[in-house]
Amino acid sequence: MVTYRPSEEARACAEAVAAQFPRVVIVDNGSGPRHEAVLQKLEALPGIELLRLDANRGIAAALNIGIRRLQTRQVRWVALFDQDTWIPRDYLNDMLRTWELCPWSSRLALLSPVHESENREDSKVPLSSSSAVCEPVASAISSGALVLAEAMTAVGGFDESLFIDYVDFDFCLRLRRAGYRLGRAPCVRVRHNLGRARPVRLGPWNLTIRSHQPWRYYYIFRNRILLYRRYWCSAPGWCVHDLFWFVLDGIKAGCLESGRRECVSWALRGIRDGLLGRRGARVLPSAPGNAPEPRLESRH
Repeated sequence: MVTYRPSEEARACAEAVAAQFPRVVIVDNGSGPRHEAVLQKLEALPGIELLRLDANRGIAAALNIGIRRLQTRQVRWVALFDQDTWIPRDYLNDMLRTWELCPWSSRLALLSPVHESENREDSKVPLSSSSAVCEPVASAISSGALVLAEAMTAVGGFDESLFIDYVDFDFCLRLRRAGYRLGRAPCVRVRHNLGRARPVRLGPWNLTIRSHQPWRYYYIFRNRILLYRRYWCSAPGWCVHDLFWFVLDGIKAGCLESGRRECVSWALRGIRDGLLGRRGARVLPSAPGNAPEPRLESRH
């Protein structure tokens, strides 16, 4: 599990994970002293080991650190979680059962649950009564996923140069390129906060969007461009499909977000740096305050 400036909600999520796994490693991404009280509560939970990073090194680096820690125990699978992902009490049993019954389990590298969010309509759909059926998918969100440790080693873990956003999709595409397959367990649902839900009005329509801080659009657009350049030949279908969402996110940033000008500015910088092949943690959020501002780092 990776944390960054966690709230009390993270403790409940960690408790649900610790109740099903014999060992849980939490990697904190430099949250700072303001969040020390929550971190101490996490560290006090039975079966949990807390690793504190002195700075925000990005989601990919934090995941790699936690995975390497668990792999010293020669585990077969590793489950990955964000701090805001809550799992049901039968999560592990149902995921393992789905994996074992998968017709192509010998090539299965990652199994994802269904993600529910308060701001998504599919959260209101009743849980499927189907048994442990494994559905093939092209990519998946990393949080809540069960991953074969051997496959992680084979593809080299997560790409730390992406820092945040599209880290999990890059990982999935590398797994597929290495000959592995990805699946989803429709009988397993986890609750995951996919962004701040905010109601907006677009003409005659009342919509609910997943809102992001303006600086996030830098990574959302930069990393998309980097992945299109990297996988256009090996996964053209995924790239074309994601281009649709590229356009929709551009419309959202320019028309629906509250700080539209700032969102578009960061998105354009991200597109520019993606075309130039620039990677790394070039935009970092400042310490929490009344009006936190990101800063643009000059390193490549």
